[in-house]
Amino acid sequence: MFNKLRYIAFVILAVWVSNAQAQDFSLAKTYFQEGKLAAAKEQIDGYLETGEAHQPAPWLLKAAIYAGISDNVQLKYLVPDGRKEAFSALERAVRLNKGLAQQELEKDSFAILRTIYKSYALEGVSIFNAASEKNSPLGFAQALDLFANALIINRFVLEQQWVVELQPDLLVVQYNAAQAAINANKEDEALLYSHQLANSRVIAAGRYTSADFFNIYQWLVNYYYIKRDATNLVRYANFGASVYPQTLYFVNMQVNGYRQLGDYSHLLPVYEKAIKQFPDQYILLYAYCTDLFNWLYPSGTNKLENPILSEKLEQALKSYITHQPDSAKGYLLLGKHYYNRAASLQKGHAQPERILSVLSLAADNFQTAVNKFSDRRLPQFRETVLLLVKALEAAQRKEAAAQAQHLLEGI
Repeated sequence: MFNKLRYIAFVILAVWVSNAQAQDFSLAKTYFQEGKLAAAKEQIDGYLETGEAHQPAPWLLKAAIYAGISDNVQLKYLVPDGRKEAFSALERAVRLNKGLAQQELEKDSFAILRTIYKSYALEGVSIFNAASEKNSPLGFAQALDLFANALIINRFVLEQQWVVELQPDLLVVQYNAAQAAINANKEDEALLYSHQLANSRVIAAGRYTSADFFNIYQWLVNYYYIKRDATNLVRYANFGASVYPQTLYFVNMQVNGYRQLGDYSHLLPVYEKAIKQFPDQYILLYAYCTDLFNWLYPSGTNKLENPILSEKLEQALKSYITHQPDSAKGYLLLGKHYYNRAASLQKGHAQPERILSVLSLAADNFQTAVNKFSDRRLPQFRETVLLLVKALEAAQRKEAAAQAQHLLEGI
C-alpha cells in the first residue's frame, strides 16, 4: 500500500513539475510578446535551467529576449553582455535542429542576428570615435572587440549559407576593425583584417573612400618591410601603387622589395616609370642610378659590361648631375661608372686609346667630386681621392696623379 501511494505521489509530482516547466516557457513567451523583457528573462532562465529544452524554440526565445534586453538602455544592466548570451542561445538552437531554427528565424528575416550585429558594429564606431578624440589605445582595443564580435556573427551567417541583410556592410566593419587594430597596436588582428581587405582588393566601402584605406595599406606594406619579407612586401606594395599611383611611398616600397629579392628585371621598370611620373624626385633618380650601377657591375665578378645598361646609367647620372650640380656623390658614381667601364673594355681587349679616354673621364669626374665635397672629414672623401689617384695613374696622367697622392697623404 505504501509503495503504491508513493508511486502515485511521484507521478503527480512529475506532472506538476512538467506543467510548471511548460508554464515557465509559456509565460516567458507571453511576457516577451507584451514587452515585459525582465519578466520574460526570469521565466525563460528558469525553464532552461531544468535541462528539458531539447528543441530550438526555447533557445530562440531566449535569444530574442536577451537581444531585446541588450538593445534596451534601461534594462541592458540585467546581463553583462546580453548580445553574447543571445547569440550563444541562437547557436544552441541551430545545433539542436538547424531546419526548425531556420524556419523560425526566417519568419522575421533573422531579426535577432540583424539586431545583435548592428548593435556591436554601431557601438564599436561610437567607442572608436571617442578613442580617436583621446588617442586611447585601450579605447581602440575595446572598439576592436566589438567589431570582431560583429564579424563573428557575419561569419556564422555565411557558414549556415543564409541570406541575411546585415547592416552596416561587412566591408565597412572589416575596415573599422582594421583601423581599430592598427590604432590599438594589435599586430595580429591588424594583419588579419588588412589582409582580408587587400586580398579582396577593396578600395572603398560605404562612406569610406580609397583615401580612407590608405592608412591600412600603408601599415600592411610597412609591416612586411620591417619583417624583411620581400615577397609579401612586393605583393602588397604593387597593390598599393596601383591604388595610389600619385603616392611615392608605395613606389619606394616596391623598390625595397625588388632590391631585397635581387629582382632587377622588375626593379628597373618600376624605377623608370616612377622617374617619369615624379620628375622632381632627384633622390629617386639617384637611387635608380645606384641600383643600376650595382646590377651592371656586381662586386666580385668578371662580368663584361652590358652596353645598353651602361648607356642607361650614363644618361641617368648626367641627368641627375644636371639637376643637382653640387652633388659630390653624383660625380663620384659617374666616375666609378667610367672606371668600371674601362676595366670592362680592357677585359674585352678594346683599343688602348679608347680605354685611356674612358679612364680620363673617370678621373675628371672623381676630381669634380673631390672639389664638391663640403666636408672633407667624411669617409667618402678619402675614398674619392683614392679612386682619383688610381684613375689618373691608369690614364697615365702622372703629374696630376702625384698631386692627388699628395692630397691623399694629407687627409
